[in-house]
Amino acid sequence: MNYIDSKCGFFSAGGNEFALLSSLIGIVLTKDLTIDEQNSLGNFLVGIGQTMMTAAAQNQVIIDEQR
Repeated sequence: MNYIDSKCGFFSAGGNEFALLSSLIGIVLTKDLTIDEQNSLGNFLVGIGQTMMTAAAQNQVIIDEQR
């Protein structure tokens, strides 16, 4: 299931635009949070990213083995 349609431009953005968007979202999310809340939310989001990267890596291994 693809929750973010690539046609919306999210996945077609360049590397610099992607990094800028990430920075802006991070700044907005931390605006009204305490340091402990920022740390907790940041670690939570990193955990999500690691899970996604682990799944993607394993899926790539399976695709490469099928070639």
